[in-house]
Amino acid sequence: MVGLLWKDILYLKKMWKMVIAFGIFFILFHIASNNSFNSIVFIAIILGGNFSMLPFTYDNYSKWNHYQYTFPVSKKIVVCSRYLFGLALFGACLLLSIFGMLLTEIEYLLFCSDVPSFTLQYVSSELLPVFFIPIMQAISFPLLYRFGAEKGRIYVLCLVATIIAAISVVTTGMGYQIGTVSISYSDVLVIMIGMSILLYTCSLLLSIRIEQKKKN
Repeated sequence: MVGLLWKDILYLKKMWKMVIAFGIFFILFHIASNNSFNSIVFIAIILGGNFSMLPFTYDNYSKWNHYQYTFPVSKKIVVCSRYLFGLALFGACLLLSIFGMLLTEIEYLLFCSDVPSFTLQYVSSELLPVFFIPIMQAISFPLLYRFGAEKGRIYVLCLVATIIAAISVVTTGMGYQIGTVSISYSDVLVIMIGMSILLYTCSLLLSIRIEQKKKN
C-alpha cells in the first residue's frame, strides 16, 4: 500500500506549475483587494478538489489500470491506498488553512487595531470550509471508479454543482444564520466532521465494491 500511495503522491510533482500559478494569483489578489490571509482556505479547497482527482486522470493516461493487478496487490488494497492519499491531501490542506489563519492573526496584530479574538467560534469558522474536501472526495471517488476518469469527472462536477445549488436554495429559503441564535460555528464544525467520517467510510466501502466487480 505504501508504494501505491507514493505513486499517487509523485503525480503531484507534475502539477508544480499549477501550484506556483495559484500562489502568484493569491499574492496578487491579496495585494489588489487588501484581503486577509484567511483566503488561503479557498486556495486549499481548490487545490484539494483538483488534486484529489489527479491520480485517476494520470492512471487513465498511463494505462496503469490495465496492468496494476499483475502485481501482488488486491483490489481492496488499491482502493484503500487511494483513499489514504485523499486523507493525506486533506491533512495537507488543513495544515495550509491553519497556516493561513495564523497569518491572518499576525497581520491583524501588525497592521490593524481591531484584532479578532482567538476563540473556538473564530477557529471553527476559519476551518469549517476545508472540511468540504473530504466530503467532495467521498462523493467523487465512487463515481470515478464507476465511470472512469473522463466521464467520472463530468458527473462529479454536475453532482457537486447540484449539491451546492440545493444547499444555497435551502439555506436562503430557511433564512439560516450560522453564528447567531440558530447554531454556532463550532456546532456546524462538529456536524461536518461527523458527516465527513460517515461519508468517507460509506464511500470507501462502495468504491471497494465497485472495483471488485470489475474484470481485470
